Amino acid sequence: MTMAFFPLLICVITGLALIPGTDGFLFGYLDKVLPPEASGVVHDWVSTIFRHGSGGLLSFSLLFTLWSASTGVASLIEVLNVAYEVDEKRPFWKRRLVALALTVGLALLVLGGAGLFVFGSFILDFLTDSLHFSETFHVLITATHYIVWLGMLFLGIFGLHYFGPNLQQRWRFFTPGTVVSVAAVLIFSYLFSLYLQFAPSYSAVYGGLGAIVVFMLWLYLISLILLIGAEINDEVAKANGERPGSHR
Repeated sequence: MTMAFFPLLICVITGLALIPGTDGFLFGYLDKVLPPEASGVVHDWVSTIFRHGSGGLLSFSLLFTLWSASTGVASLIEVLNVAYEVDEKRPFWKRRLVALALTVGLALLVLGGAGLFVFGSFILDFLTDSLHFSETFHVLITATHYIVWLGMLFLGIFGLHYFGPNLQQRWRFFTPGTVVSVAAVLIFSYLFSLYLQFAPSYSAVYGGLGAIVVFMLWLYLISLILLIGAEINDEVAKANGERPGSHR
C-alpha cells in the first residue's frame, strides 16, 4: 500500500490540476483526511504540480502515475493472496488489468471524497446563509457527509478484499474482515493523530524528515490493518465451512 499510495495520490492531484480553481479546496480536503504532519508533506507536492503543470504534461503524468500506482496495488494483491492462502495463477495481463481497475476505482473514490468535501461544504454554506436553514439541518447534512465518506472507505477496502486475491468468493459487502478493517482504520487514524499532537518528539530526532517518516509509518500500519482484515475473512470462512476453493 505504501508503494501504491504516493503514485495514486499524485495521480488524483494531477487529475484535479487539470480543473482550474481546485487547489484551495484540495488543501482543505487534505487537511481534513490526513494526519496534520502528513498533510504538511503533501502540500508542497500539490503546490508544485499546480504551479508548473501544463495540460499536455499533466495528461502524460496522469497516465504514468496511474501505471505506477497500479504496480503498488499489484504488490498488495500478492500479499492478499498470501493472506487468503491461494496461489496466483492468473496470467500477467489479467493480474495487471485487475490492479489497474482497482487503482482507477480507488482514485475515483478519493476524487469523490474530495468532490463531496468541496461542493458539499459550498452548497451547505450557501443553503445555510442564503435560505436560512436551521442549525439542525446543518448538523444533519454534515453527519450525512461523514456517513458517505465512511461508505467510500468501506467500498475501497471491500474492493481490495473481494477483487484483489485470486479467489472466487461469495458476494458479501459486509464481511467481518472488512468491518474490522474499516473500524480499525478510523480508530487508529484518530489515535495516531492524537499521538502526533501530544508527542511531537519525532521531529527532534528526524529533523525535516520527521513528517515523511511518520507518514510512511502511518501507511505501513494501515496496510497491516488491511492484511489482518483479509486473515479474519479467511479464518471465518474456514470456520463456517465456506472456504471457497475455486480460482478466478
